Formats: sequence, C-alpha cells, structure tokens
Amino acid sequence: MGLFFLGVGMLKNPTRSRTMLAWLRRDFPLARLSSVQCRVGDIRLPGSGKSVLASCMLRNGEFLIQIKKGQGYELIMDALIHEWAHAMTWFGSESPWCGDNPHANEHGAEWGIAYAKLYSGFEEWNFGGKGDGA
Repeated sequence: MGLFFLGVGMLKNPTRSRTMLAWLRRDFPLARLSSVQCRVGDIRLPGSGKSVLASCMLRNGEFLIQIKKGQGYELIMDALIHEWAHAMTWFGSESPWCGDNPHANEHGAEWGIAYAKLYSGFEEWNFGGKGDGA
C-alpha cells in the first residue's frame, strides 16, 4: 500500500481523522490507494470543473482522495467514506463507463452497497467506543 498523508494543520481534529483513516486502511484496505490529502483551495472535478468538497481520482494507476481544508470531523468522515466507496468499486464495477463521461454511473448500485457497508462499519466502530464517537 502506498503513501498516506492527512495534513495535521489542515484539520480541526487531526487525531480523530487519522484514527478513522487507520480504521479504513485496516478494515477496508484498498490495493490502489496512493494518498489521502487535505487541500487548501478549491477541489475541481476533471472535465466538468465543478467545485466539490472532496474527490477521488485515478492518477498513474493509483487513487488520490482529496478533501477540502477546514472542514469539521463530521464532513471529513462523510466525504472520506463517500470517496473510499468510489475507490472500492471503480475497478470491476457492474456499472459500465458511459461514453465521454466517466462519472455518469459512479453512484450506481455497487457504489451504494460499498457506501452502506462502510457507513455501517463506521457507526459500529465509532459509536462502539473504538473511534472515540461523538
């Protein structure tokens, strides 16, 4: 597995966010994840240029998950689970890519199942005491 980075000064609660990232890496490992970063400034989707809170993209055969700087733990948690589900399902996906828009089917059934597994696992981990739940 590759390099992971979560900028300490960029998060309101870096310890909780790093603990969550460690849990994801352990319980839902990704073979192609190269890094997770918090970024200053806009995060824009390739192609559309739409500004988003977070993104997951493939670069040089590995995934890069980016989350906009300055978000609270709850938004980071939601964004990280959402983007992690993309990374879990983009290879071998049941939903074919649609022509010129590679993101057309990105929230299909397979992604929804992965997201549900991640979120329910997170709730069990977080509120079960291991993630210092809210």
